Amino acid sequence: MNVISMSKFQANVARIKRSGQVLDDMIHDAAVFAVYHSVKDGQVTPAIQLVAAMPKSSRRANLISWLAMYGNLTFNAKKGIFYTKQFEHSIENAQDQADLADETPFWEEFADAAVSLKPLDFAQKLKALLHAAHQAKQGESKKYSGLTHAELMAKVEELMA
Repeated sequence: MNVISMSKFQANVARIKRSGQVLDDMIHDAAVFAVYHSVKDGQVTPAIQLVAAMPKSSRRANLISWLAMYGNLTFNAKKGIFYTKQFEHSIENAQDQADLADETPFWEEFADAAVSLKPLDFAQKLKALLHAAHQAKQGESKKYSGLTHAELMAKVEELMA
């Protein structure tokens, strides 16, 4: 295995950040295009093509919701296809809706819950696991009554004492 240097790691992280920003901008531009054409003349093809290019993740789901919010689009999740909503198409409405869509990118409109990046306190987690094993061994816990390695946990507990 070839482990990279710290400077190479930091360079890669900086490049990933820049590439991610460029990718977000490209997705947003394409999404505004899809909104514009869905309102202007009921085209669903740009939205279909954009969503098909996205990886299956919460960002894809957020983009679909965003397209339905701003565009003349509705998404049938069971069939996995877009439909045109029923309202009058016009270039003026399309431009207005595209302008609204352009103001708030989908990743801001549907921001995911913040991810906690706190380091794992291994000693605390191990202590909790040992406590659970001890309770299961003593018959004090029904929650962990099926724990099959209680004896092993007791030995680890003795080592930590």
